[in-house]
Amino acid sequence: MKKPIEVINVFRCVDIDTTYMEPLEEWHWISKTQKAQRWALKGVSTSVIDFYIVDRSLNTLIPDDHVMVVELSKKVGKYDHSKRDHICIKFVPIHQSPSSCVGLHSSCDDEQIHLHIGELMYSYFYFKDFELKNPDHIEGIVRWHFDRYYKFLDNSDIKSVVVQLSEYIDQNKCTLASINRAASRILYNHAKVRGFRKLTKRQQKRLGLSGQWHTEAEYASALASIENSHYHPSGASDYSLRESRGING
Repeated sequence: MKKPIEVINVFRCVDIDTTYMEPLEEWHWISKTQKAQRWALKGVSTSVIDFYIVDRSLNTLIPDDHVMVVELSKKVGKYDHSKRDHICIKFVPIHQSPSSCVGLHSSCDDEQIHLHIGELMYSYFYFKDFELKNPDHIEGIVRWHFDRYYKFLDNSDIKSVVVQLSEYIDQNKCTLASINRAASRILYNHAKVRGFRKLTKRQQKRLGLSGQWHTEAEYASALASIENSHYHPSGASDYSLRESRGING
């Protein structure tokens, strides 16, 4: 299920400055003809702001009469329902585009990166160093994510994750922000291998479980406990379930 988007404003866009942005290894279809790459601000967590940018040269099915727009919105988190800024650069038919034209530019001072979109300005605190200058800090980065989100794992798992993260850094040109994302992704995959499942807020409510992470055994037990109740985890009614089994009437 796609994360809910709350659109705040849309402008026709004539220029994009990506000086303080970095592309991620993620692509998303935002329409039948437009595939966007996800981008981040350097040194700023994607839990604060992220971008979807459609490159017209890579999307050959976009009609000639479509023009570029910048859509400012809030994206609602699937797991904790937190909101983050989301900016989407895409193409729409010229008759649907706003009349006002803006450019997306950025600037940076000692503490914040500033995004300028027309007369609007958004500011974000960033990590002081874009590049990871001290490889010895790798374990500290892993432990920060571990202590905050993955304490249900064993401490011995940290060494394995550090090794994987070090290999990732050796094989890629990394920034501090991209390394943090890689650390989180590796820990997530490690938890899955260890037999844990991450649940959304909606799943937790349906299953009567508290917290995001649970073992597969806990998940299976919660499913079994509501199997014969009036509520099914799929959200289907009793009538629909009986109908699907051919036992109505």
